[in-house]
Amino acid sequence: MNLENISKEFKKKGENIKVLDNINYNFVANKMYAIFGQSGSGKTTLINILGLLEKPTSGNYIFNNARTDKLNNDKICDLRKENIGYVFQNVELNDYLTALENVELPMLINNKIPRKERKEKAIELLEKFGIKKRINHFPKELSGGEQQRVAIARALANDPKIILCDEPTSSLDSKNTKRVFKILKNLAEEGYCVIVVSHNELIFDYADVCLELENGKLHEVTK
Repeated sequence: MNLENISKEFKKKGENIKVLDNINYNFVANKMYAIFGQSGSGKTTLINILGLLEKPTSGNYIFNNARTDKLNNDKICDLRKENIGYVFQNVELNDYLTALENVELPMLINNKIPRKERKEKAIELLEKFGIKKRINHFPKELSGGEQQRVAIARALANDPKIILCDEPTSSLDSKNTKRVFKILKNLAEEGYCVIVVSHNELIFDYADVCLELENGKLHEVTK
């Protein structure tokens, strides 16, 4: 994923507010990136652009060797569905579905995964993250750490290349935070491009690259 002169502006009370200012950066596979910055610095906006949920005001976003501004909405949706997995701050699991059903959910709109393989794949993912014994439990019956591991399993359901995480440990204790960061680190080592927005300084122990977003600019920092 290559950002070329990416800027993003919002209108507020008739004034243009520049949140991202001429950002250039290339994110690659096999790395875990940590993005941090003060509240309101534009971290979520940047993640949304990387995840094809928002468009920049100006600049080029190169995804899978294609300029995304040249793609129609259907193509954007296909790219997002097939290439990107999301892990949200508030988990966003469906309270009325079991852990197994939550992981199966993204596969329902993916024609590349046969129906008969969905359950088997969901079980394998939950087992990978140590939740096999909890597959038939509903989110309210799971701990915060277990819920986040289910969310990570769900993010991997459609075999994405990129995992985007927006404050995935904000509601977790230190033990579960370390566990989630370790899982994400392992995914990067398996070949994924993992990008994590976090305020938690523990991420410095796991990230390969640390990036700070400040005054609309993105730059690497030394651990």
